[in-house]
Amino acid sequence: MEVNQAIFTSTRSRKSQGYHVVAISSGVDQELLRQLHVWGPSHASLLSDETDAESLNFHPLSDKRYAVSRTVYGGPEYSGRGGFQVFTRYLILHQDQLQGYAFNALEFAYTALALGALRLTMSLPDRLSTVDLPEKPLARVALPRGESPVPMDEVGRILLLGSRVAILGLEKPLPVLALLMR
Repeated sequence: MEVNQAIFTSTRSRKSQGYHVVAISSGVDQELLRQLHVWGPSHASLLSDETDAESLNFHPLSDKRYAVSRTVYGGPEYSGRGGFQVFTRYLILHQDQLQGYAFNALEFAYTALALGALRLTMSLPDRLSTVDLPEKPLARVALPRGESPVPMDEVGRILLLGSRVAILGLEKPLPVLALLMR
């Protein structure tokens, strides 16, 4: 299946400077572009200063469109303020595409990661092609065994209230997130 993509990062170009969407594929319209600007992470947005820090993210862009993204550190920040550039690659799905993954954004993200679709790009093209990804996950996400270190009933209640949830303090939060999404 063909999935649209976009890159949000800090750079100086002929049109703009600072954090902005620097490249999109052909299916990204002005409304999606506006939403990507709203959600795009900027300087100091990763929780760790380690050079291998990353975050996987999922959020709605409209009633039927969703973004799965990976944020990592890129090269040095061009502005001279120090630190690293924060680089986010978005994959933009229609709800029909996410249905093949049982609406599990984490399984989609793992598949995209395994196939290299969420990688850091050092050169920034003006235009991106769409990404061809399978309609179903390559593998199911493994769930943690034994006692959960997280009070799942409480987290479930918070999720039902429509609140945002962040998993902090766990060395490997993705298995807990996978458990929540089941």
